Amino acid sequence: MHRYLQNGISKKALFSAFFYVSTVSATSPALSTTTDSCNTQQFDDTATLKYVHDGDTIRLTDDRKIRLLGIDTPELARKGNPAQPYALDAKKALKVLLSNNSGRVNLVYGNERKDRYGRVLAHLYLDNGQNVQSALISQGLAIAFTTPPNTRLAKCYSTIDAESQLSERGIWSHQKYKPLQAYKVTGSIDGFRIIEGAVHGVNIKPKSIWIKLENNINIKIKNKDRQYFKVETLSCLTGKTVQIRGWLHPKEKGSYMSLRHPSAIKLIGNEICD
Repeated sequence: MHRYLQNGISKKALFSAFFYVSTVSATSPALSTTTDSCNTQQFDDTATLKYVHDGDTIRLTDDRKIRLLGIDTPELARKGNPAQPYALDAKKALKVLLSNNSGRVNLVYGNERKDRYGRVLAHLYLDNGQNVQSALISQGLAIAFTTPPNTRLAKCYSTIDAESQLSERGIWSHQKYKPLQAYKVTGSIDGFRIIEGAVHGVNIKPKSIWIKLENNINIKIKNKDRQYFKVETLSCLTGKTVQIRGWLHPKEKGSYMSLRHPSAIKLIGNEICD
C-alpha cells in the first residue's frame, strides 16, 4: 500500500484499489508476470503484424484478427458516426509500439480464445516483455475493462488505469470520460459511461444480483459472473457512493448497465467494504 502513496496516488485511489482486491474472487486466474507489472517473458505464440485496425484490434500476416484483451479504446469513424475522441491517437500509438518491435507480435491467449466475432483474444507483448495494453492505458489512450472469463491481469491494468485517470492523461482529460453523476442520467444517454451515484439497495437473487443506484439506474451481475464477486462485500454497498463503468442502456423506466467484473466498480470516499 505504501507504494501507491509514494507515487502520489490519492486516498480515493487507495480505497478503490482496496475495494477491487476485496471483491475479486480468490479463484480468479493470474498470469505469471514480473514483480508489480503486467510484463512477462513467457509467450504462447509469436506472429507478424499485417496492419492495425484501431487502438485495440490488429490483423496478422496469417490473417488472424486479434482483439486486445483487458482494454477498450475509442471507436474510429464508421457507419456515418464520427470518430470518438482520441480514437486516432490510440491507433497511432499501437502502430508505433508494434513498429518499434519490427512488426513482431508476441501473444498470451485468454482463457476464452475467441469472441463472438471470431477474433482471437490475447494480451500483446513486445520482445522485451513489455505489455502493450498497459502502455496504451498508461498513455490515457485505453480504458481497462475486464470481460470474464478472461480475467488475467485485471488488477494490474486497473492499477495503471487509476493512475492515468487521476493524472487526467489522454481520454481522461475529455468530458466524455469524466464520471457522470447518476442524477444527471437521462433517457438520451447511452454507450460507454462512468456513472457515479449512491446505492439505494442490493437485491441478491438466485440467478442474478441487482445493484440499484439513485435515479433508477439498475446494475445487473449475471449468475455466470457471480463467482468473481464476494456477495457479502456487495451487500454492504447500500448507502454508499460508487463509481461504475460500462455500457449504459436506456430503458422504459430508468437505465440499465451490466457489471461483469469487480474492476469495473469502486467505492468513492473513505468508507470500505471488506
